[in-house]
Amino acid sequence: IYASDNAGVSWKKVAGTLEQNTGGTGSGPSVRWISILPQPNGKRKYFAGTSIGLFSADTLITHTSTTRTVWAQEGASTIGNTVVDHIAIRPVDGLVVAATHGIGMFSANFAPMTDSKEPKSAQNVKVFPNPVRDVLQIEVKNPEASPLQLHIFDAKGTLIRQLKTLPNTPIDLKAMLPGNYFYQIRGKSWQHNGQFVKIE
Repeated sequence: IYASDNAGVSWKKVAGTLEQNTGGTGSGPSVRWISILPQPNGKRKYFAGTSIGLFSADTLITHTSTTRTVWAQEGASTIGNTVVDHIAIRPVDGLVVAATHGIGMFSANFAPMTDSKEPKSAQNVKVFPNPVRDVLQIEVKNPEASPLQLHIFDAKGTLIRQLKTLPNTPIDLKAMLPGNYFYQIRGKSWQHNGQFVKIE
């Protein structure tokens, strides 16, 4: 496994503990799929689907004789050592789905633990109408003075729009295509997730 942080100008080896020997020799597993889960705190979680199961790492470290990336097995008692052919991620809620060769699909949520306070009930944050045609209303009771951060993701979990807005300000969605969308609204000390349907 190699990673680049300069658009492919140079690459660093990050296979780490998935290699039998630090020099890259030996009988390490074949890697079938790599997915990267961005997280709200700015960090990333890396997933590798291999010929011996699903593995994850919180940090990619350049492979040397003394340091290397530590890959931990995920789902040891469920996925086990089954071939993992595909990994799909949904950043809005940390959902990770792994497709195996022969024993089905498995899912787990890897949303990071944060110190943010979730709204305790629907009366604190209300998003309407749903379905929505042109304008989405975000109603926040007892809003803070600071602006909200709104992230909108498509059905595949791809971030398609992000903006800062004041509480109780209408959001224009006229330019968006019809479909199912997920959203994440973040205030100074809380976060609220949900979904809506955009119609023509």
